[in-house]
Amino acid sequence: MYWPSVVRVTTADANGRFLGQGSGVVTARGTAVTHCHNLKGAHRITVRDGGTDRSAVVSLADAQLDLCNLRVSQFDARVPQVGSLANVRTGQRVYAIGAPWETERALAEGIVSSLHDAGKGVVIQISTPVPPSWDGGALFSTDGQLIGILTARHELGKGINLAVPADWLAKMEPRSESIPSAETPTAIAGMLVGRWHCEDPWNKRSGEYEYGPDGVLQGRKGGVRVPYRVEGMSVRYTARGEPMTLQIESISAGSMVQYFDSGSRLSCKRAR
Repeated sequence: MYWPSVVRVTTADANGRFLGQGSGVVTARGTAVTHCHNLKGAHRITVRDGGTDRSAVVSLADAQLDLCNLRVSQFDARVPQVGSLANVRTGQRVYAIGAPWETERALAEGIVSSLHDAGKGVVIQISTPVPPSWDGGALFSTDGQLIGILTARHELGKGINLAVPADWLAKMEPRSESIPSAETPTAIAGMLVGRWHCEDPWNKRSGEYEYGPDGVLQGRKGGVRVPYRVEGMSVRYTARGEPMTLQIESISAGSMVQYFDSGSRLSCKRAR
């Protein structure tokens, strides 16, 4: 009931070097939420679910609530039912779930210790420890409702195990002025620039393509040149008078997976 809704969130810098790791919770199809502080300085965000790594971009950042929505490519994990703080009581049994390095997910059982007014609203103190890698994970009631987002860092101080109410998800607004840069279309476009050797296993074809810093895509065979633009995780261009869209499923310094709306996939390696 609980497991499929929790994911691991990792971040890397512009050179692909690991920055940090936390947890996230599925909130809608193709969307997970985590704390914005987990994304500090990130140029690449990866969400891991069921042994699969998927690229993600920030679609909504609320600095005031410290909650960031991530749009995740080809992501259809189970969405939990969201409960209400109005039904949370001191002493009730709860389950905390995070996604640490040593295992895909981990669960701890505890109780609600107390409810604190933290200025921005009431937060939930629990008896279960919240390790840093669980930060952004889920707090569930015994009937499987999501009642909180775990936090390992809060203004109330270290050593206090807390979750912010899941009610806050409905209050999120684009208040991102203090959020450090996360992977944006600009960052993705920068990683895309260069020559790629791509294979299409469905059609058993391969070829080289070059994404220029000037926004021009060129096929290495035939020399076709067309303007392209990056929108989120999508690459759009027009070929032979037909608009085309490539979705970026994952991208790193040396490899990339793309797919067309038809479902055909391209597995690419950066050409030297």
